[in-house]
Amino acid sequence: MLPVHVEVWMRGKQFQNQLGPFQKLVLHLHSVFAGNLSSKLDMERALHAFRHKYYNQFLFENKTPGQQVQKFIKRLKDFEDLKKTSKKDLTSLYEDLCKFRNIEWIGGHCDGVPVLSQWKTNLLECPHIYKKWYSDEVQAIKKQFNLETNKCIVSGQRHIWKVSDVPASVDMISQTAEPTQQAKNILEQLKQYLVVPRIAIMHISDTLLQMYASVAVDEDTPVDEQLHNIYKKRIPEEYDAVSNFVATKEQCKQLESNLKDAERRAENNNALYKECALSLDRISTRLSQLERTLDEYQHALRERDKAIQHRDHIIRQLQQQRPHMLPPATYTNRRIYNNGF
Repeated sequence: MLPVHVEVWMRGKQFQNQLGPFQKLVLHLHSVFAGNLSSKLDMERALHAFRHKYYNQFLFENKTPGQQVQKFIKRLKDFEDLKKTSKKDLTSLYEDLCKFRNIEWIGGHCDGVPVLSQWKTNLLECPHIYKKWYSDEVQAIKKQFNLETNKCIVSGQRHIWKVSDVPASVDMISQTAEPTQQAKNILEQLKQYLVVPRIAIMHISDTLLQMYASVAVDEDTPVDEQLHNIYKKRIPEEYDAVSNFVATKEQCKQLESNLKDAERRAENNNALYKECALSLDRISTRLSQLERTLDEYQHALRERDKAIQHRDHIIRQLQQQRPHMLPPATYTNRRIYNNGF
C-alpha cells in the first residue's frame, strides 16, 4: 500500500470529521454510490446500503431537522412513494441528492466530478483516488500555459511526461534543461496540488514492511512480540538489548533443536539396545541348549567308555581263565590257541 494512497485517504478522513452531520451524510451518499451507477440493480443496492448504514442513523440522531435536511428527506420520500421505479428515476434521485453538497471538497475534480466522491471510509476499500487528485485543476494549468503533452516546457523538445503519484507530480522538464522563470511559475502553481505523505505514514509503512519480512522467516514468534521488538530497535539505547534478546532466542531455538536431535538419537540407541539385548538373550538360550546337548554327549561318551572298559575287563578275565578250561595242549592245539582260537 503506497504512502501517497494512505495520505490521501487520511486527508479524506480528516475532512469528513470536520463536516457537520448533514454534509457528512451527503459525503456518505457520494461514497456509497461511487462505482455503482452503471445499472439499476447496483443503484438499488447502493441506496439500500446508504439508508441502513447512514441515513437511518442520521434521522435517529437528528430529531429536529433544518430546512435543507427536510428537503433532502422529502426528496427521498417522494422517490419511495413511486410504485415502480426505473434506472432513470434512481439517477434523478442521486443527482438531486448530490446537489445538497454546499461546500467545496478537497481533492478537486476529475472530468467534472469531485474526486472525494469516490472516497471510502474503509482504507482497504478506498480506490486509488490520488491518481485523480485535482486532475481537472492541473489540466487547467497546462491549458493556461498552452503546454503540449510529452514536450519539455523549457526546450520544446520531445520529453515523455512521467507522473510519480498525483497528477501535479508530472515531470515536464528534461534533465538537461535549465528551468526558466515561466517554468518555475508553472511548477509553483502545481505545487499546491502535490501530496507529500506525512512522516508518520512513512514510519508505519516501514514498520509494516519489516513486519512482513519478519513474519516470512519467523512464523513461530507471536506477531505482537515481533512488533514490539521492531519498535524497541528504533530506540538507540534499546537496539543492542533487542538484538541480544533475539540472538539469545535463536540460540535457545538451536539448543532445543539439538536437544530434540539428541533425544531422537537416544531413542534410536535405546531401540538398538533393546534389540541387542533380545539377540543376546536368544544367543544365551541357544548356548545353554548347546551346553546341555554337549553335557549329554559327554555323559554318553563316558558311559560308552565305561561299557568298553567293562567289556575289556571281562574279556581279559575270560582270557585268563580259558587256558585252565582247555585239555592238555598238544602242538596243534597250542597253535590254534596262540592264533586266538
